[in-house]
This record gives sequence, structure tokens and C-alpha cells, in this order.
Amino acid sequence: RGSIAIRHFDLSCDTDKKVVLILDAPTLDRIYRFLRLWRKLKNWNMWELDLVIRHPRIGNGSLNETFLINLFYISQLQNKMGGKTSVEQVCGLFDDLNTETHFTKLYEKRENALYQNLFLNKRLIQPLDTAFQIDSTTGDLPLGQTITAHHAVVLAALGIRETDLVILKELMKASDGTPYITDALTLANLSFLWRHDWLSKLLKFKAEDWKLVLKIVRQDILQFADPQAAWEFVERIDHLKATGFTPDELNWLLAGDLTAKAAVKETDAVRFLAALRQELERIKAEFAIALPTDEAGLTALLTSLLQKLSRSEAEATAFIDIVRNGATVGSTPSEFVVKFYEPKFSAPLPKLPETIDF
Repeated sequence: RGSIAIRHFDLSCDTDKKVVLILDAPTLDRIYRFLRLWRKLKNWNMWELDLVIRHPRIGNGSLNETFLINLFYISQLQNKMGGKTSVEQVCGLFDDLNTETHFTKLYEKRENALYQNLFLNKRLIQPLDTAFQIDSTTGDLPLGQTITAHHAVVLAALGIRETDLVILKELMKASDGTPYITDALTLANLSFLWRHDWLSKLLKFKAEDWKLVLKIVRQDILQFADPQAAWEFVERIDHLKATGFTPDELNWLLAGDLTAKAAVKETDAVRFLAALRQELERIKAEFAIALPTDEAGLTALLTSLLQKLSRSEAEATAFIDIVRNGATVGSTPSEFVVKFYEPKFSAPLPKLPETIDF
């Protein structure tokens, strides 16, 4: 994929008749760093490291600091999704499914990419559907076909039911309520269907629950911008699951969706609110106090309330003196000035505060 090339002086396998071109210092440095990193990545193939370096949303052709940060989040995603999660699958979260075959061993046929293993797999689909062949010129599927016309192949490739496929096809963006994809049979649309099916399965959600989860988190997920965005989304889903509520219950609690199975029936809500109103009216009537307008009546009321708060007669008298005069009076014993307050507020009170907290 780079600038290195081999000039053949004949058709033999004699290496003396071959010359490696453009093997300069920057190229050797890139090879050296690639090999060092590859040896540090356990169970990674060379072609997988090459794939992530070239991926536009991971390495974008550069082995630099940004790439290493993205590589960290890819590793986190692999660990989170389970040991069987491949590098190709994680890359499918950020862009279309990989369609490039790759070299593995000398004298052996190049291995299929993830796309071919899904939609051109003879073990799943017999006979193969030519509508899913990748056009080498465009890098996409032939124009003019629809997903609906090829449901059988998509169902076999993804391993899902017809109803699940319909749900995934009709997923809506949280931002504007428009569909993510059309019915056109394209690589981007098939990648979208695979992406959401794969994620929902690994995160243990049924298709109908996955639709609710996307509604609750209110985040557009056509594809993730980078590995960190994917990791943060998975973390949000973990927090959601940790609440202990089902997606349907969260749809009712957070979105107020009356169509949710957990939603309270209108008749039950009316009955509950009516009973609550009656109880509040009863409490109001029980504790309602007709405030007197004369000083003697107000003094008697304050004294009564302070006694209910277990204040002594001397403490009540000291408090009323402060209320009446706006400041402590000479006859008020200092030990009574603030004893009507809770202990944590027992600082000296030279005058009546704006509000009195019992």
C-alpha cells in the first residue's frame, strides 16, 4: 500500500534478480516502528495492524500519537466485547465493513474479508446472490437493487428474524426522527444493519429493546466518529443497564412514552391523583392555623409552637423577647439567647435574623 516496490529483472524467484525500490530512511523507520508495535500486540496479525493504520477514523495512514490513543480504545472495546471479537469487527463500528481480502501465508489463497464471510459465504447462502458481489470499480454493490428484494440473504448473513430486520431497517435518528438508511442495497446500508445487529447482540438487547435504548440515549449512531466515541457509548449503555430498569421501563420513566408497556394506565393515574389530592386536603385542614392579628394572640401561638418543639418556658420567653424587640434585651439571660436553635446553630444571636430555621 505504500511507496515500496520490487523491480523484477526476470520471471525467476532468484532474489539476486530483484531490486527493492524507494527503500530510504523514512521507509525503513516506518517498517521498524510497524514491526515493533506488531510484536507488542498479542494475537494480532500483520494485516490487522495494517488495516487499523490505514483506516480513516483510526490511523488515517499514520503511526502517530493519535493512532496510539485510538489503538488503546480499540483494545478496550475488544476486551469489553469478548475474546472472540476481531479487529475487523471493531473497525466495522466506524466505517463500512472491510471488503479487502488479505494475505496470510505463502502459496496460499488470500483470505476473505468480513464482508465476504457474511454476505458471500457458501456455508450460509446457497447459491450465492450476485447482487452482493462488490464492484471492483466502485467498491460498492451494483446499483438498482433493494434490501427488501434480498431479505433472505441478509437474514442468513446476520442470523436474525424477519421482524428484527424490519426494526433495524426502520431505526430513526434521535436528532430529527428521520430514518438512518433507505431500502437501497448498498455497502453502507448493509454495514449499518450489521453494526446495530452486532452491537445489540453483544450488549444483550433484543432488536425491539435496542430501538428503545437508542431513543433513551438520544444519540445518532450511523457510525461512530472514532474508537473513543464507541467506547464512551458502550460505557453509557453499561450505566443504563446498571439502573436495573428494563428499556421499556426507562422509556416510560425518562421519555414519558404512554405507549410503553410499563406506562401507568390513565384510569389508574386519575385514581391515584384524586386520592393524593384528598390526602393533601386532609393534612392541610388538620394543620391549618388561623393566625391572630393582635400581639397577645401571636405571643400565645408562638409559645404553643415552641412548646411543641420541646422548648422550655424560659427559652420561649427569650425568643419572644427577640421577636418583639428585634434584639436581645437586658433582662434576657445570655444562656437563653439561642437555645431555641439546633446545637449546630448555637452561635450568639444579637438580633432577629431574616429567616428563623427551627
